[in-house]
Amino acid sequence: MAVESPLTISLSPREAGLSCLYIAARVDGTMSDTDHQLIKAVIASTPALSRGDSAGDQSLFQRLQDFLDADEGLETVLELIEEAPANGEVLYALTVEFIVRRGRVSAAEMRLLDILVDRFKLAPLTRAAIDTATRIRMKALD
Repeated sequence: MAVESPLTISLSPREAGLSCLYIAARVDGTMSDTDHQLIKAVIASTPALSRGDSAGDQSLFQRLQDFLDADEGLETVLELIEEAPANGEVLYALTVEFIVRRGRVSAAEMRLLDILVDRFKLAPLTRAAIDTATRIRMKALD
């Protein structure tokens, strides 16, 4: 199957958010069923992401998979995300939340977060605040 040219694609802010979740799930290997379910849960619980349609999301995920399976695929997807008219702080926070909700943070995921910080030009204190707030939200009260 031929991969659609990235020059013909632009992502909406919502699609950029979904793309961040997708690459976070794929960055350390093949997506599991648990990853698929977690993406659905994050979409359902996030007002900025919940107003879409499942068929459109699946189409986006298929395009992302095709890009990621091609040479320089991650770079292509990162460029599409970076060019989207979306708030980088929000995209980073969504990605951190997804990764933390998976229950483990791999070296590949940490590298992805570093790349997103650079791409979105986030200040170190902004990153620290987002990371800390996410960890606190995911901790048990006991």
